[in-house]
Amino acid sequence: LSMIVVGFMWVAIIMGFFMGLLPSIVYANAFKQGKISLDQAMDIQSTENWIAVFKLDSLFHQKNLDRIFSEYKSKVMAQKEANEILSSLEDYISEDSLSLATWQNVVLQIPGTLTGLGILGTFVGLVTGINSVGFSSVEAALDSIATLLGGIEAAFYTSISGVVLSIVFNLLNRM
Repeated sequence: LSMIVVGFMWVAIIMGFFMGLLPSIVYANAFKQGKISLDQAMDIQSTENWIAVFKLDSLFHQKNLDRIFSEYKSKVMAQKEANEILSSLEDYISEDSLSLATWQNVVLQIPGTLTGLGILGTFVGLVTGINSVGFSSVEAALDSIATLLGGIEAAFYTSISGVVLSIVFNLLNRM
């Protein structure tokens, strides 16, 4: 029983990794590529650097970031024609916009989910052990105590697993 609960915990960790951490790595690589693209654009045209940058079709070589940059370029061009103050790129590509794209809010719920699964495993283990208690004979009492101890063991292991996996996930997520 405790192994089933621990299995669910591992599934939650793997899903969190793929849903939140891998997209973050993709965006980090896209920003590195964006820096390379900016450096190349600056080398090509030194007087008006933004003209060279605005001519790039793919700055980041990443679909979502290039779409956001394209929206930013359109907005800046419209503001330039209207003689308005130009928007900052940080208004478009910010920590908030990237956290939405990386499912960061979902990932932040995983440690609590792991702890919750550990607590659920604790209650399931205790209920399983307590439901089998019977004292109709000495043999039944001994079997009941053995089953109760097995339920307590399952409760202990699932609780410890939930807390340990929650800590491990937090450490990996913060790296």
